[in-house]
Amino acid sequence: MKRILSILLTLIFIILLPVNQAFATDTRISLPSESQVDDSEAPNIVSTAAVVMDATTGQILYAKKPYERMYPASITKIMTALIALEQGDLSSVITMSETAIYGIEPDSNHIALSIGEQITLEQALYAVMLVSANEAALGVAEHIGGSVEGFAELMNQKADELGCINTNFINPNGLHDANHYTCAYDMALITKAAMANEQFVEIVSSTYYEIPPTNMFEEPRELYQSNRLIREGTEYYYEYCGGGKTGYTLAAQGTLACWAEKDDKKLIATTFEAGSNADNYNDSIKLFDYFFDNYSILHPLEDYEFDAEQLTSAENHLNSFYGCKNLGTMKLETNLDAHILAKNDIDPSTLVTKVEFTTDQLEESIIGELTIANGDNVLVIQPIYYSGYINSEDEDAVRAAIAQGLIEDPNKKSNKPSVKLIIILILTILLVGAALAVLFRIIYIEKQRLAYKARRDQARKNQRPF
Repeated sequence: MKRILSILLTLIFIILLPVNQAFATDTRISLPSESQVDDSEAPNIVSTAAVVMDATTGQILYAKKPYERMYPASITKIMTALIALEQGDLSSVITMSETAIYGIEPDSNHIALSIGEQITLEQALYAVMLVSANEAALGVAEHIGGSVEGFAELMNQKADELGCINTNFINPNGLHDANHYTCAYDMALITKAAMANEQFVEIVSSTYYEIPPTNMFEEPRELYQSNRLIREGTEYYYEYCGGGKTGYTLAAQGTLACWAEKDDKKLIATTFEAGSNADNYNDSIKLFDYFFDNYSILHPLEDYEFDAEQLTSAENHLNSFYGCKNLGTMKLETNLDAHILAKNDIDPSTLVTKVEFTTDQLEESIIGELTIANGDNVLVIQPIYYSGYINSEDEDAVRAAIAQGLIEDPNKKSNKPSVKLIIILILTILLVGAALAVLFRIIYIEKQRLAYKARRDQARKNQRPF
């Protein structure tokens, strides 16, 4: 009986799971189109897709097919390292499994680890990020995620948290799989998140690392940085580059995600489908040089205030959402300290700010977004927050109205159930009702069977031998 009940409850959970997923809230701010960030004077590059992003604010400076699905190859390992650093202990020991050793293509990058060989997570990450060791990446995945599949799930969860829009990871090393893809914009987001981790920057910016002898290898392994942008003396050394990761497969061609800093400007460049890594280096250097030389830091919002028309619009917007008659005059806030990068010859007075309101993200207190543009060229989009009332009199009046029950509290959603909630509730009731009906039917049949068995046993006892 317990087993039957357990099965029924499991079935209810499985049925309800997709319902909950179907009503998941998308909290991403809308993205500018490729044409809105186009700079006609930017250098021509050979990469099929590319993005240049301000590493501090996320502003997109350059976009060439930014959201188109691309194979990332080994720049996948940026996400691998980020998750390992967030969820793992660098001193923990990885024991290399047979599936990790033989789970890579024989001619792909590796450091000749053996089945049963033990290295620390820190050593594995240096191997992954400096020389792109594919078997070490599988070892990291099994160590952190329990399996490659489990780790890939963590990768995709993180991508979703970061706001990635066209990414699906299948493995931790980027070896080709038709369902393993990302886009130039998503990879810039992932790189931006990784750069915020000090241990990641320390590993990726290193040019040399030595793995000491292990339980199965008597000699130290010397690892040299494969990213030639940060190796002095190489043809593609770029003094402003702080780190990054290269990638190459026949399907992906050359890929690169890297960052550079000059004159307080820190930029991320991602390039996809270049003919070779040499092309990736050249494209990235061209883009970095152009935006460092031709763009300056501006603070266009330092004196910005929302005008009366926008405040009225926000009031109506929130009144409609909360179902209230009057909320008073709204106070709107955005990050006034946020900087933007704009061309050196731009006249700040020509910048246009546009406010749009939405109810999509009210649970996070975001009531809309503010766009700053130079003509049709979108410079930045940032969220607008509702933070109260213009003055204390408004606030006191509204609080009094809330206390008297005249209006609802604007800091919580309306008590009116949403359509989504009603549908979920109805489906839940129907499913639970059906499950209970089946359960009662099973109990009834079981009772009938037990009663019949009791009558049969009693009849046998009453029989007399001849």
